[in-house]
Amino acid sequence: MAVIQISRIQQRRGQKLTTGIPQLSSAELAWAVDTQELFIGNGTIAEGSPYIGNTRILTEHSNVFENSVYTFMAHNPAITLSKQRKLLSKFDECVSVLDYIVKDSNDDILWAETFELAVNDLCGLSHKYRKVLMIPTGTYTFLRHWSLHSGVILRGETQANTILDMGSFAINSNESSDIKLQNFTITGTGVVLNITGLTDSSISDIIITGSYSTAVPSNWNTPAVTWTNLNNGHKVYNVELKDCRFSNVNTAVLVNQLEAFETTIKFDNCTFSNCYRGIYLEGVVGQSNKWNISDCSFTDIYDSAVVMKHGKNAVIRDTSFRKCGNWFGDISSPSAVIVLFGDIDNNLVIDCVSDRRSATARVVTLATDEVPEVMNTSNGNFLDYTSLEMISNNITTTAFTTVSASNDYIVVEYSIVLGDYLRTGKLEITLGDLIIDPTSFQVVDNYSYSTKVYDPEGPDLTQQLEFNAVITPTSHSVVLTYTNGSGHGGQLVYRVTVGAIQSIIVPAGLISIAGNNTIYLNWDPNSTPNGSPVAGYSLIIT
Repeated sequence: MAVIQISRIQQRRGQKLTTGIPQLSSAELAWAVDTQELFIGNGTIAEGSPYIGNTRILTEHSNVFENSVYTFMAHNPAITLSKQRKLLSKFDECVSVLDYIVKDSNDDILWAETFELAVNDLCGLSHKYRKVLMIPTGTYTFLRHWSLHSGVILRGETQANTILDMGSFAINSNESSDIKLQNFTITGTGVVLNITGLTDSSISDIIITGSYSTAVPSNWNTPAVTWTNLNNGHKVYNVELKDCRFSNVNTAVLVNQLEAFETTIKFDNCTFSNCYRGIYLEGVVGQSNKWNISDCSFTDIYDSAVVMKHGKNAVIRDTSFRKCGNWFGDISSPSAVIVLFGDIDNNLVIDCVSDRRSATARVVTLATDEVPEVMNTSNGNFLDYTSLEMISNNITTTAFTTVSASNDYIVVEYSIVLGDYLRTGKLEITLGDLIIDPTSFQVVDNYSYSTKVYDPEGPDLTQQLEFNAVITPTSHSVVLTYTNGSGHGGQLVYRVTVGAIQSIIVPAGLISIAGNNTIYLNWDPNSTPNGSPVAGYSLIIT
């Protein structure tokens, strides 16, 4: 006879979250419909069960770690004080961006959506669950812009091999604060990081690379990192870039400041290489750039390495400038100022190095106009000592270096070896307004020397070497010269410090013309500006 139907053995079932799991009989099964869990009764102690209760059976829906415990170095008898805790809490100490994967309808990962979801979830309305968001080694390609969130700590697993490929898109700071970006690479063809409005944050151990080619310098205004400064919540303040590397980008950092106020920015131990420009700051009259650029390196910069068109209080120290501002030439034929300040007001360049003055192939004449290392600094010195072989029995005025006449003072510290004797000294050159009077400068040479070498027919031989200065026909530069009538060949080693302290008193009757911030000679305040602009001066009209 055919079997039509057999009886089913029905076990218990119910909703765990509503009624709980009752005590099951020995080997009795129960299925929790709502949580999809399976339980079996332990049996009685009389049957040999170690305890009365129910045991959960592992299924595909089980969380095997829910009640698992962890003890640090539990297998090591030397570690005795670590405490047992839930294993899940150990896992939750570290969160990866891969924990927030977002995919499209084709099952492709959307990295912009993934990163945004992660940072927003970790740093929402409070920082209660703030953790380091790790980015595992790999390449992440972005198809749109995406934004950071206040409080996020974004850290790559490996600096060079954790790559955020932004293409033509950017990471935006979204006017956030307390952000830390650490230890990864960002690549792209344009702006890859826009930090407008970012405050109290740091960017460290980040590599930023682009597709810059010196054959296309017209793209200099496409920066890698940029921001705009406005007082209405857009001000970037107290931000540090530390141990970052910029390479093959048009302009590494471009800032557009539209209102006058003070910002604090620090670049520490950053490198800039193969760029059209390094750091370029637009601005307005009266702003304060409390920027500190220290222990940085600029190499193969086509145009200027640092430009601050307006502002005061910037400090650049212990920084190296190599092959900067030469355009398509080399260090023997510079074309652009390495560091350019638009305003002369407490902008300092301290203990920096540059290869420009030591260009051995460069021929300096009495008419050579200098393209200076730094312009409009209150005080700027380069530690490079330049060595020069001096000609003996040379009574002809010989040029050995040239300095921009935009400075108010020039100090040349030098040492000379003549035969077996040493002379050390300091040339101090002060400049007046050379446009009005090309002779308005003074040269003072203070020096000391070792044991005197007497010429029976004349004065001390070591004093027969003299320094002087002449102004180029254009009045743009001061050419330093020497004559050596000592009869000894020798070697000159020197370094140069320059500075500008120019100021101007505006006549009480001066009537400002809207949009005109230039002082003119012979300016009749009741008529159109006339005459020639006064070089090196700036005027704030309020």
